[in-house]
Amino acid sequence: MKCRRLFYRNHQWMWARRAAKIRARRRVEGRLLPGWKCARCGDVTFEPEVNHIVPLNGDRPNLSCGHHQANLEVLCRKPCHVEATAEQRAAGLIRTKQN
Repeated sequence: MKCRRLFYRNHQWMWARRAAKIRARRRVEGRLLPGWKCARCGDVTFEPEVNHIVPLNGDRPNLSCGHHQANLEVLCRKPCHVEATAEQRAAGLIRTKQN
């Protein structure tokens, strides 16, 4: 059972996203506080976005090794997640839509 939970936490998007958000919850002396800490700016956010550090390049598979916890970070929606996506797109890591 433990192996199954570990597999889904690192491969299935729904569970990987949830685990990343749990990991990023604010805590003081073991107590949970409201909000999440942004991995980039360190600010508290109440609209967390889970970002793939190495993007999946437009592919949206439910099961993927790209969902490993080491590849996920929790960012504030604006400006950090928007900026991270723009940087990845500028570096050619994310495909743009073709007409």
